[in-house]
Amino acid sequence: MSEFSESFHLKNHSQESAAAFLEKAGCEGYVYKEGNGWVTFLLEDSGDKILDDLLSCNPGLLVHYAYAEDHGWELQVFFKDDLLFDYRCEWTDELQIDKNLYDLDVIEELVLEYGNSAERLDQLFSFTGTGRLEEPPAYIVADLIGLEHYKWTAAEYRNDADLDKGMIAAGKSKAVISAEDSIFQFYQYFLSGKSNSAMKRIDCDSQGIDIIDLYTYISELHRRHGVTSIESLDIAMQDNSQQNDEAEAEVQMIVKDSQGVQRTETNQVWLKFDDNQGWKITGIKLDA
Repeated sequence: MSEFSESFHLKNHSQESAAAFLEKAGCEGYVYKEGNGWVTFLLEDSGDKILDDLLSCNPGLLVHYAYAEDHGWELQVFFKDDLLFDYRCEWTDELQIDKNLYDLDVIEELVLEYGNSAERLDQLFSFTGTGRLEEPPAYIVADLIGLEHYKWTAAEYRNDADLDKGMIAAGKSKAVISAEDSIFQFYQYFLSGKSNSAMKRIDCDSQGIDIIDLYTYISELHRRHGVTSIESLDIAMQDNSQQNDEAEAEVQMIVKDSQGVQRTETNQVWLKFDDNQGWKITGIKLDA
C-alpha cells in the first residue's frame, strides 16, 4: 500500500488551544501533543469548504502538508486566513511543479528558527528526480522546519494506540473511545437515569462493539456496581434499516437493584452491518 498522508501543523500553540480551534471551526479531527513548537492535527474531512472553515478561525501560523507516494506532494503556509506560500509537485503521469506562491523566505525563516541550514531549500522545491536524495524532498522539508508527525499521518491511519500516546479527539464528535470504554460509559449512563436530551453521540473505535459483547460486558459490570440482575437487554432497530447503511436503534435494559427495585432504562445506539461479523455498534448516546 502506498502512502497518502495529510496533516496540519499549528505554530506556537498548545494541544488544548488547537483542539479549541477545531471546535470553533466546526471541524472534526485529532490533535497530537506539541512537539518542536508545532501542534499537529488531522482532519476527518477535506475539501475547499473544510479549509475555508478552518482558515476563518485560524489563530496564527498554519502549515498544510500532503504527500501521496505515487502522485505528488504539496505544502501551503497560512497566517490566519492569508496564504503565504503555495507549492505543489505532481508526478502521476509526468512531473509538474507548480510554484503558485513561491516566497521561499517564508520557509527559510521556519528552517532557521528550528536551527537548520536553508542552503538546499530551492533545490528541494525544484527537484526533478535526477540526482540522489536519501529521502523524498517532502520528508526533508518537513524535517527541516521541525515537523514531527507527517509520515503515514492521516485520520484514516489513526488508531487507539495514538489516543493512548496522548492524541486527543476534537471538534464535532468530541471523542472516539475504545469498545470496552464505550460499553463501560454506556452502562454508567444507563444507571445514572439521565435524560437522553442531555446527551450526544460518541463514536466507538473503528472495530465497533459486537452486540453479544455488549451483553456479556454489561453482565460483568452489573456485579461490580450493585445491580443484582439484568432482567433483559433488547435492541430494537428501526424498520427502514438497510444492511449497507448505518442504522439507528433503541436499547432497552431492565435492571433490578439489591433492594429488589426494578426499573427500565432506554438509550440510543448506531449500528453498521459487517459481512463477516454481523451488526456492530458504532456509536452510543452519552453525556454531552
